[in-house]
Amino acid sequence: MKNPVFTDYLTQFWDWGKSSYIKDKLEAGQTIGKPYCDANKKYIQNHAVPYFCDMRILSVTTQVLQDFKDHFPRYSTENVKGLKPKTIRDIMGCIQKALEEAVRLGLIPLNPARNLRKVAVENKKRTILSLSEVEKVFAANWPDPRSKLASQLAASHGLRAGEIAALKISNLDFSNNRIDINKSWERHNRELKQTKTSKNRIIYTDKKLLDQLKELYDMNPFTNGYIFWNDKERDRPMSPDLFLDHLRAILESIGISKEEQSARGIDFQAWRHFSNSFYRGDIPDEILRSQIGHMTQDMTEHYYHLTEEQGEQYRHVFSQKLLPHIFREKEASGESEGIPTEMMK
Repeated sequence: MKNPVFTDYLTQFWDWGKSSYIKDKLEAGQTIGKPYCDANKKYIQNHAVPYFCDMRILSVTTQVLQDFKDHFPRYSTENVKGLKPKTIRDIMGCIQKALEEAVRLGLIPLNPARNLRKVAVENKKRTILSLSEVEKVFAANWPDPRSKLASQLAASHGLRAGEIAALKISNLDFSNNRIDINKSWERHNRELKQTKTSKNRIIYTDKKLLDQLKELYDMNPFTNGYIFWNDKERDRPMSPDLFLDHLRAILESIGISKEEQSARGIDFQAWRHFSNSFYRGDIPDEILRSQIGHMTQDMTEHYYHLTEEQGEQYRHVFSQKLLPHIFREKEASGESEGIPTEMMK
């Protein structure tokens, strides 16, 4: 159809099972998440459909979109039912993305959303844990050694929760003390997928960390290969949500309340900020980006092909400066960590 109903086009564009745009991206080897698409489709159904009704796509102008953006009630202390700036920005963003594709397909000559000003969104302030706080976190009595090691791994190398959950024993290279990061666990779809950047990366780590991962894997009662296994669903890894739940409980136990955690932006993702901040200055940024797995449009592919010397430079900083704070000697206290059955999920 040359001039479809605008909201019909938007709805199908973000429909995971029907969208040619989504199918085309996946076939091209690019990534796009189903939860992201589902959320955008919900935005269209809840906000665009009631507003635009039967308007055709060629009738959508910049002024029409400006009026649409302006009609949203804004959130305030007096109007708690209004939309927050990020929600408005996300709604307009998913429409702009769909219109960009409409231009590419020749349905419209120009993207009327291109000249819209974006709603400003205040970035949530985040303060990383201090080294003394990190030591207290890992000296605490964790409810599950799997979630503790997940946090230790994230603090050490900035791994994402999904990347940690997806780790299998086959990802560990004991000969060269490396970890191959090539998958991520999608908790919404409950399946393995590519990493967020769609790039595999090799982490240069320390033998002590690999030994800890192997020790944990040896406790896995199943033969599924997962290091962070799921006690109830043998074909799936431990839920990444538990990594955060247990971390929050430990933070409270050392005196960092839920309110302070929220104010400081301390969650599982905060380990990536901690790791990145700790290493920065000791190694070149391009090496750090390749290990943390952070990628922007301005980065080039060479960040993902480290030389042996660069990898060893990163490993040396980790082993000498960070590892002693994260992995304390268990033998000194004589304590051993069991896994309470009720915490295995």
